[in-house]
Amino acid sequence: MVKASASKNSEVMEDVLRVIGEYVNNESKKGIEVDIIEDEHFGNCRGYDQLNESGKHKAKAVVAKYVKQVNKDKSINLIIEKKRLMTQLRKHLMNLNKTVSRK
Repeated sequence: MVKASASKNSEVMEDVLRVIGEYVNNESKKGIEVDIIEDEHFGNCRGYDQLNESGKHKAKAVVAKYVKQVNKDKSINLIIEKKRLMTQLRKHLMNLNKTVSRK
């Protein structure tokens, strides 16, 4: 519920309320879509402890896949960062060599 008063300091424009309403509706739709998918996979269970063995196995597999992907992403980011630092180091060494050779 959104409340508005007629004072100038708290006046809310109709367009702003419409945008907020659209955002809330979109988020609600996304939540409903996720709930439908979860219900297809896990039924009406609302927690890991309520899942049957098959559901627990599915949940563990999804978590394992997610953890693997996160670790892979971290590894890739570390490699990219290492390459970036090596490139910077090479540039600094080249500049240092130029400075030393000029003297």
